[in-house]
Amino acid sequence: MFGSPQMVSVIFYGAAPMHSQYHNRAALQAAIADVDSRGRGVVVVPPEIDYGYKRGIPSTYPDFSSARHDILIHDYSINTRYDSCNGDGMQYRIITKTHNETAGKNDGNTQWLNGNWHPAFMLMHEGENTNNRRATYFTGIKGEVAWGVGQGINTAGVSSGVSKGASDDELAHFKIIGNKVAGGRGLETMLAINKTNGYWGFGGMANPDKEFHFKTKRGCKGEVKFESHTDNLEISLSTPNKMRRWTIRDDNGSLNITDLNGTSNVVTITETGEVIAKDGININVSSLPKNPTAGRMVFYKGELKLYTGCEWRTI
Repeated sequence: MFGSPQMVSVIFYGAAPMHSQYHNRAALQAAIADVDSRGRGVVVVPPEIDYGYKRGIPSTYPDFSSARHDILIHDYSINTRYDSCNGDGMQYRIITKTHNETAGKNDGNTQWLNGNWHPAFMLMHEGENTNNRRATYFTGIKGEVAWGVGQGINTAGVSSGVSKGASDDELAHFKIIGNKVAGGRGLETMLAINKTNGYWGFGGMANPDKEFHFKTKRGCKGEVKFESHTDNLEISLSTPNKMRRWTIRDDNGSLNITDLNGTSNVVTITETGEVIAKDGININVSSLPKNPTAGRMVFYKGELKLYTGCEWRTI
């Protein structure tokens, strides 16, 4: 298999377990150049080969800068992530070089999982003697993580005598993480869903303690924005027995909160700052309302006035 014209092993280009990373890297690049000269091909790097791959450092990745055709690499090689570590676990990397990507008409970098019934992709943590029982799917740019979707808050967990950190449940929270907004490298939780009660948290907390917990980011004003494609925005609040619905609309520069049917204004805030409450107290009116109902009160020219049903009286 490894010796066929379509699929080659770096071993046939001089790579070996006893050789240096430099020597094995040269063999890898020779294999890439060979399959490229044939038009396209697949290169296999066996598990015992170490060519210096280090996750997060693109300069250690296979170099396709001279390639002109489609190339696929099945990489089982030894690799490291931390300086004091001799390896980074058993990993399988699929690395593709898709040459022709004109006008988005090429899906050559796609991996398919297909089936007749319930195909699934599973990230499973099976270890019990570790304090890192998390599983995450990452996307990245040039060796750096951009976003991650998975489970577990980003702290050490409680297991096998470890007394500080996150609980087992916290290490199973759902999360969406991304690069830190400011200052240094690393990841920060952007959205978290508590496993035990379904509480949602936004803006940096890893363990939300309310149904919806918003936390402002550095330099942000804590804004919440709702935008409608029509002139009206409807807000509904309900208990198990009752529902209250408000429609907020912009009419002639005024902000109007309507009744349940959205047909009559209950509260109006004008662009000049006048607050008009239906059959209630009007604040800072520019003129006394016409045809008011008895009991209507307004602030008018610095005075609080009450309509008795016959006339306006200053209170």
